[in-house]
Amino acid sequence: MAKISNNNIKVWHKDIAKNYDVSINYSQWHHFYAAIPAEFQKITEHLSDEEQKKLFIVSHKTSKYRSELHSHVVEAETEADCLNRITEALKILVDKAIVQRKVIIVFYNPKDTCQYNDHHYNDMHPQIGLQFGLTYAIETSVGEKKVYSTYTSYKSPFNEDEEEIVNRHELNLYSKSSVIIPDTDENRVMLEQLYGNLKILIKKLDDFTSTPEKMLEFISSNVKMLNM
Repeated sequence: MAKISNNNIKVWHKDIAKNYDVSINYSQWHHFYAAIPAEFQKITEHLSDEEQKKLFIVSHKTSKYRSELHSHVVEAETEADCLNRITEALKILVDKAIVQRKVIIVFYNPKDTCQYNDHHYNDMHPQIGLQFGLTYAIETSVGEKKVYSTYTSYKSPFNEDEEEIVNRHELNLYSKSSVIIPDTDENRVMLEQLYGNLKILIKKLDDFTSTPEKMLEFISSNVKMLNM
């Protein structure tokens, strides 16, 4: 086996863009060939003979006389054809490997604290603040890579024959201020209740803190703030 070149192939499909390092090799049995990445070997095994033939995928032989077949490769008569074929094969394999599920992304940041009038030095009663939000999204994954997206659709009200336009927005989850859980009816009900109660609390606080009179009225009323 002789290594001919190293190549970086970018495959974009649905919401996922992934880069693969692919080596083009040469042998007397395969001529020019490139190995299918390890994460797709199992998927390749489940392709029909016709599908494998269409993608120029063959079993890799380590020896002319050895019967054991260890992996799958794409082969071709030239280096350029081999690179084109492995790129097309990866597009198909990525499509078969993609997993999508509905998720709820819970954004929470407890550190939205007051910095003016030296309030952050108040050790006895530091300001309690938070950022809290819910996002219903689609998780798209291939292997360990995951992408989270929301979708909005638009159709012109003036032209009924116009196709619906779907825009995708990819979410930035690089910070650690989010928790991702499955989008189920039970999870939605609980989180929507929590979100609604927090909105009520904020509205009440806006009102109670607007004047000294309203604050004193609130204290004397002994009202219950939240019904959790």
